[in-house]
Amino acid sequence: MNTGAAASAIRSLIETQWSVSGVGLIFENEILVPPGDGSPFLNVEIVWNGGLPVSIGSPGSNRSRRLGIVWCHAMVPTGSGRVLADTYAGQFASILEQQDFSGVVFSAAEPGGGQSGMVDGTYYGQSVAIPFYYDETA
Repeated sequence: MNTGAAASAIRSLIETQWSVSGVGLIFENEILVPPGDGSPFLNVEIVWNGGLPVSIGSPGSNRSRRLGIVWCHAMVPTGSGRVLADTYAGQFASILEQQDFSGVVFSAAEPGGGQSGMVDGTYYGQSVAIPFYYDETA
């Protein structure tokens, strides 16, 4: 598995499991146009971690551990309350948290992801970060 295959597997899992009606998914490097009607949405990012990778073995049978984080930014209309954003972020996290899917192993979710809520005038957001890794053999 390479980083592209891992990202595709993660996205497939998210798209298959996310079932909250009226709350769309927007992935990175896609046109980020919030719904014009003020509907909530999730902005999802699959980010490779800058941490030091672990590499074990001899050439030809070397295993490298690739590290990453899935970020979900749950965006709700301003004035609808923090609890709604936290609820959507938590529902998203439950899809990935502590899962082992197609060789991608997810850790515990970090609500807030170490960030405070964000407001852009129209939307309020709360984030959740879910670290993961997968092993690549070369």
